[in-house]
This record gives sequence, C-alpha cells and structure tokens, in this order.
Amino acid sequence: MKKKHIILLYILVLLLSLVIPIIINESYKANTGYITLWEAKDVLLYFGSILGALGTTFIGVVALFQSAQANKISDRLLQLEERNSTPFLHIDTANCKIDTFTNREIDISIYFRNATENVINIVHVDELKIDAVFLSNTDKKIPFCQTWTRHYSVLPNQSRQMNFYMTSPKEEPAFVFSEYLYSSGFLQLHCELSITLGYANSKDIFEQSYEFVINIACPKDSKKYFAMFDGVENSIEKTNFEEAANN
Repeated sequence: MKKKHIILLYILVLLLSLVIPIIINESYKANTGYITLWEAKDVLLYFGSILGALGTTFIGVVALFQSAQANKISDRLLQLEERNSTPFLHIDTANCKIDTFTNREIDISIYFRNATENVINIVHVDELKIDAVFLSNTDKKIPFCQTWTRHYSVLPNQSRQMNFYMTSPKEEPAFVFSEYLYSSGFLQLHCELSITLGYANSKDIFEQSYEFVINIACPKDSKKYFAMFDGVENSIEKTNFEEAANN
C-alpha cells in the first residue's frame, strides 16, 4: 500500500468522524421527518462501533501488507545468501576460441570467469561433448588437456583458460565434419560440458553443467575460419564428488 493511499484514508476517516456526528445531531435536533425509536446517542454509539471496526480492519490490512513486504525481503536475503555460498563459473564467450579445427586435430579454448567474491577451485573437468547440428552421427568427445593447465583456481573477477584437445593418426580421420565446414562455409556445433568445483575455503563440492553452441564460419576461398560461442545455458547442484568417482 502506497504512502499517499494511507494519507488519503486517514483524511477520509477524520472527515467522517467530524461530519457524521454533526449530521446526526442536527437531524435529531430538528425532530422532523422520519421518527426513530432510538435516540441520537444510540446512533452515535452505532457509528462509533462502525469506525472501530473499520480501524481494526485497516490495521489488519496494513499488517498483512507489511508481512508480505517482510517475506519478500527475507526471500531476497535468502537468495543472496545462497548465491554467496554457491560457487559459479560463467563461460566467458568473448574470449573462447577454436585454435585448430581439421579432420585429424581439434583444439578448443574455453574461458571460465569467476563473478563471485571468493576463490573457486576446479576439482574435475569432464570431456567436452560436441555434435554437428546439421550432420548425423557426429558425436565426439574432446578430452580435457590436464597437462596443459597448471592452475585450477580462479580468482574473483578473473578468467581461467581450459583447453580441450584431440588428435588422431593420419590414417584415421577423427573429424570428418570439418570437410563440411570448408565446403559449405558454415558449421554449427552443439556442446555439452560438466565441471566439478567448490570454494577454496569450503568442503562443499558442486557439479556445474553447460550447454552452448559454437557457430563456425569459413569462407570457401580460404582456410581461415571464425568461431562464435553463443547460447550458453547452465545449471549447478551440490554433489559428492568422491562417491561419484567411486561409482
């Protein structure tokens, strides 16, 4: 309820409290027209009871309004507390890139940004699953290059690069859909990735899952390509990494 509405209601009640008793008094003083079985004092008592009931109702409405406001504030505080207690890494799409994309070799760099106020430790990184949207039977899993990454902590407001790399012998092409890119000039990859992480000062471990799209454009008259990471969707839930690893 807005403040101006409360002020208007107070003014209305005040006017009724002053005007109605005067009207009742003047009506009974004239003693003409409709003659009642009750006196002016009875009518005034009745009117006073009505004002009391209205006042009680008004106080109840204000109490309900304040309770609803308090619940909203409590929910916001709870959300802020949960947000501060849950580690979360965003994919920094502006810096992500594809370093190599051929039939036998692929190298994808993904940057994870820490938007929280605490240091986040990356406990485990799964393989990157990719699938060419316009082609069939192109599911591939690109291993995470653990030997290429020396640091698994992400400081507040900083990004950390993670590389996913795969190669195959010359006689066994691994990525036949790269030929489609060079022939058609465009390729769209649907990607899935899960990482396990937690705050540096906490024992709680969370699993964060990502789904995103990589749009790759390659002019037919050149071997240079341009990649854009887009449509990132993610979710996070608390997990027991040790039990999941044992299973």
